[in-house]
Amino acid sequence: YGKANNWAEESLKKFSELDDEEGVAAVLSFFDILLELALPGQSGDNEVLSANYNVSDFGGFGRAYTVAGPQNWINYTSFDFWFYGTGSGLTYQAEISDNRSDPDSDTSERFDYQFVDDTAGWKYVSIPFADFTRSTDFQPPGAPDDGFTLTEIWAWAIILPVDADTIAVDDVGLGL
Repeated sequence: YGKANNWAEESLKKFSELDDEEGVAAVLSFFDILLELALPGQSGDNEVLSANYNVSDFGGFGRAYTVAGPQNWINYTSFDFWFYGTGSGLTYQAEISDNRSDPDSDTSERFDYQFVDDTAGWKYVSIPFADFTRSTDFQPPGAPDDGFTLTEIWAWAIILPVDADTIAVDDVGLGL
């Protein structure tokens, strides 16, 4: 968690060259913030993660905690970030990967929450953990089915809709 520039490079490495053979097409770019993209109340320079995308099957970006190991989020109440949308009406998905049945492979149980791009410009998104539900669109083989424990978070992601648009995300963090 933290500002977008703390995880943008890792996200870009994973998602900037998506496999077209699997029907995935997305372009993500990291750039200095422009005046018209300044967060409300912002002064000084900032950087955001911007996604100019065209997804035909699956695409997204996020952060995995595989090197440092999972994080314990039990003392937090929400997953928070700033979202810059176009007011497109498209539905996005915030996804969190919680505990694994096998720590050496991605067997994390997925939990998600859908939100709509209903604002042209910046919108603060704060999703209480109680509002996340067990993902029905994908669970890896061997994923536990023991509820959203928050004690072993392996990753989070913003899943992009099948469509084309340009968005930006900043200040991803956890609410107390």
